[in-house]
Amino acid sequence: GYTILYTAESLGTQRVMGISEMSYDDFAPIMVMVNDPKVIVVNKTSKYETLQDLVDDMKARPGKVKMSYTGPGGSGHVQSLIYNKLGLDMALTAYPGGSDCIVAVLGDQVDFTNSNFSTVTGYLESGDLKLLGISATDRLDKYPDVPTLAEVIPEAIDYLKNPFTPLSLLVHKDVPVEYQKVLKEAAAKAVQ
Repeated sequence: GYTILYTAESLGTQRVMGISEMSYDDFAPIMVMVNDPKVIVVNKTSKYETLQDLVDDMKARPGKVKMSYTGPGGSGHVQSLIYNKLGLDMALTAYPGGSDCIVAVLGDQVDFTNSNFSTVTGYLESGDLKLLGISATDRLDKYPDVPTLAEVIPEAIDYLKNPFTPLSLLVHKDVPVEYQKVLKEAAAKAVQ
């Protein structure tokens, strides 16, 4: 009970992809900490002013609009698969992490990325990035004028019902239940 894993959605995809033998079945949940929604961002100088502009360009130029993501199994990869299901095809460029994906957008190496909202708030406030859309069913309170992907592509709602990046505290499944209870109580107290 002294080793706690703070994880995103990776455990849900990596085993399916053959990247890891571990899955959520190997752990016991302590708490889902936060849902950090995916947002669609572009460089401040981007030709895309709206999410509809970006979607229209992906439809007009299949496989030509460039998107950075964190590689197979990550939430950005899941996002690209959703785009594919919606009939959109983009050129994917993998980077080692979310920050690298943002740098690629800032440096005009790619046209857009799907970042966790928490990761881009500073760039949005400084004006270095433009927020085009939210990959969720609800708009963000802080940006009420920014549409969701489901508003621009209504059939996307079927893919956006579950949170993309649930950040969770987990322990090994063999940690005794009484220890898990102590950790759950402490986590609940901490977030209050």
